[in-house]
This record gives sequence, structure tokens and C-alpha cells, in this order.
Amino acid sequence: MSQLRCKHTRSRLRKVARWGGRILITVFVLAGIFPALLARAGSPVAPPISASAQDEQSWAWKLTGSAQSDEWQGDNFHGLKSEYTPIYNGDSIGATYTQYNIQFNASAPRTIASQLNGLCTWSWENGAIPGEVIPGTSYPFTLAVDASATGDNFLGGTVNGHTNNGESAGSFAFAQVYLDVNGQVRSGHQETSSSLTLSPGQNEGERRTVTTLCQVDIVTVKVEYDYQWSKTGCSATLKLPEEMKPGQEFSPQVTVVDSQQRTVRPESESWFYNGAPSGSRMKWDGKAATVEYEYVCPGETAARTTQVAIPPAPSCRAKIILPDKMEPDKTFIARAEVVDPDEKQVKPKSETWYYNAVPSSNPMKWDGNAATVEYEYVCPLDLQPGKASVQIPPAEKGSGWLVVVGGLAGVAAAGLALRKRGSSGG
Repeated sequence: MSQLRCKHTRSRLRKVARWGGRILITVFVLAGIFPALLARAGSPVAPPISASAQDEQSWAWKLTGSAQSDEWQGDNFHGLKSEYTPIYNGDSIGATYTQYNIQFNASAPRTIASQLNGLCTWSWENGAIPGEVIPGTSYPFTLAVDASATGDNFLGGTVNGHTNNGESAGSFAFAQVYLDVNGQVRSGHQETSSSLTLSPGQNEGERRTVTTLCQVDIVTVKVEYDYQWSKTGCSATLKLPEEMKPGQEFSPQVTVVDSQQRTVRPESESWFYNGAPSGSRMKWDGKAATVEYEYVCPGETAARTTQVAIPPAPSCRAKIILPDKMEPDKTFIARAEVVDPDEKQVKPKSETWYYNAVPSSNPMKWDGNAATVEYEYVCPLDLQPGKASVQIPPAEKGSGWLVVVGGLAGVAAAGLALRKRGSSGG
């Protein structure tokens, strides 16, 4: 009897060992597929919305004033009594240089030996010398020189036009009319085209002089234009509302100030959303976007632009959690967790379940075959659709069976079926 009992005990121990081995194998299999069991959907965490943007303050050479001056090399320079009259007429300067015949007695009338009229004119593309010179920008102009002479004793003369920007050693724009000594040529016209450019200043308040000069024989007439390196125009600061939400309208706030930080009203302004013209009230869909503000400073014609970027709204991710134990031909309830970037659960705007790609209610019924459970939802943070899915492998069929699903940290998992021995099992 004792031998029979020992034999029966050894048989039971062998059975326990076999089942223990199967259970260990099951645990290792589940541990191996665990990384694939967590179904996630969504984008990486989005950065916070840029609250504001300000375009950089621009700098330019501002015209602060001008000074006129004229001089000559003196009376009797050519051996005759002479005089001159300067001409200042806007962007035209010049002189009339007159020489008189010798008077042999004091009572003799004074007569003109020769008279040279010279005029230099700078015709600027915008109508006048620029009141503001932006480095890197060219300001075209034409310099025209005209000369004419009268008098029986005219012995020739020259009229020269010079332009100097204070940066180069000589004149960067020059034109000349020469009337020869034989008296055959009594008038002339020459012109040249050029552009005014100035390099950037180094310090606020730095000065630069642009000189226009006209030489009529021995007479020099000039105008010096004084420019100062200064902040110029205006600048805009663009600010978005706080706590913007997808699907809602918003109005950006903009402030425009001049170089003295005084609020000013632009000559004109335009709004753009993602590059398309827009009103000042816009609607954000939760996706990455740009808001652009284009404006013209008071007294200017060129448009300036500032813009602010809106990053995508924070997104969601989801995971499906299946029951720890599932049996074929029975219903089960799948559970979904939708979380924000901080792992806090959020309630989706809408959700739909699918069983093997077919819309399904929840609970669902599993037939023991391989199956796919899918979950579609709309994230409440960015209003974008998301999706999660999980695979259920087929059960191991036999006489009497139990299905174990998940069981590892409660995560959504695939199912694994363990065949259960019958009461008569051998």
C-alpha cells in the first residue's frame, strides 16, 4: 500500500512540474510581447505658444539739416575786375561769374567783358535728396551741368558738378562742361547718373555729410547735407491672447511705436494667417500656424512686417486595456485611456470602437480566433483624430480551456490561452 501511495504521489508531482513549466513559459511569453501590447497614438509634446514677437528697431541716416556756402578765388583773378552771384534753387546750385572791361577813366561806363553762367542740378528719383538713407539701399539721381557764356572778351571757362558722400576720397558723381577759349562754343550740357549709398554707422548720433558742389570757373557753390545715425521709423509688437484653444477665434494684439517709444498709428496695415490675407479676427485649428502683420510707418511708403509663430496644440495619446481574463464565445469590455502630455487623463471629444475593422459596441464578443480591437477618438486638446489598436492572438483550443489576457501591470495586452486538463486528465 505504501508503495502504491508513493507512486501516486510521484505522479502528482510530475503533473505539478509540467503545469509549473507551462505557467513559467506563459509568463516569459507575456513578458516578451509586453512592449508591443501598449498601443499609443498622438504627436510629441508641443512647445508652449509664443506669446509675442517684436520686429527689430531699424536704423538709418536721418537728414537733420543743410548748410549753404560759396566762395571764389578773388577779384582780378584773371586780370579784370569781377564779381559773382551765387544761385541756390532747391536741388540746383550754381553762379553767374562776371568780368568787366578795363576802365581807363573813372567817368567811363563799366562794360561787361564776359559773363559765365553755370548751373548744376541733382534730379533725385523721389523728387529730392532723401530725408533718410538706409544702409544697403541705393538712391538714384542724375547730375546735370549746364553752362553758357556771353561777352566779346570771353576767353573760355569750365563748370564742374561734384557729389561727395563723406566716405570716399573724391567725388563719386562728376560732370563737366568746358567752353573753349576760341569762343566758338558758348553753351554746353553734360549729365551723369549715379546713386547715393551710405554704409552703416557704428554709434548712435554719429554724423555723415553729403556734399553737392558746383564750380563755375573760380566760384565754388556748395550745399552740405548733415545726416545723423539714428533709430528710425517705427516698430510693431505682436502679441497673442493667453490660453488660446483650438477651434476658437482670436484677435492678436499689436502695438506700434516710433523710435522714441511713442505709440503711433500706421499709415496702413494688413493681416495674414498662414500667408493668406485675413482680418484681424482669426480662427485657430490647433495646427502649427503663423500670424503676420504688415504695416507702413507714418511718413514712410515701404511696408514692414512682423510675425509670430503658433506651434501645434499639445496632443493626446491613447492605450487600450483588455480584461485580465478572456474566454472565447463570451463578451468582454475593452477600456481606453486617453492622456495628455503630462499623463493626465482627458475626455475625448468623441470615440468609436472597432472589432476586426467593423464598428462595434463595447462590450464585444470574442470567438477565440485572432482579432484586432481598434479605438478611434478626437483629442480635446488639438481636436485632431487619434487611433490605438491591440491584437488578440488565437486561443489554444482543447477540451475545456481558460484564456488569460494581460495580467502585467494592467496594460492593454494580447490574449494567451492555456489549455485546461479535464477531470479525467491523464
